[in-house]
Amino acid sequence: MLPMNQKFSNSEAARLHFIPHVAEVVSSWEGKVLDVGCGPRLRYKMLLGPKTEYIGIDVIAGIEAAEYREMDAQRMSFQDAFFDHVMAIEVLEHIPEPCLAVAEI
Repeated sequence: MLPMNQKFSNSEAARLHFIPHVAEVVSSWEGKVLDVGCGPRLRYKMLLGPKTEYIGIDVIAGIEAAEYREMDAQRMSFQDAFFDHVMAIEVLEHIPEPCLAVAEI
């Protein structure tokens, strides 16, 4: 539920509403998890359970986190089938060739 005393943009409000649904799905995941387009705060990492190994990728330079890799989703350097699960939340609309990214995933 949104706090009544705070104003949110439409995209922020939508994000706040779907995060519990994402958490419901990913909290039971185990194994290696790739977060494509993780952004600077690696925000979806906190939703994962304790039996996961998280790696977030994005094209943003200078993020200082052990779990972060600066990488283009259209040309990932991981081996095929390296991850057990992949998240790509709110990212495809920002990629110049989203079909290439989907093929990589």
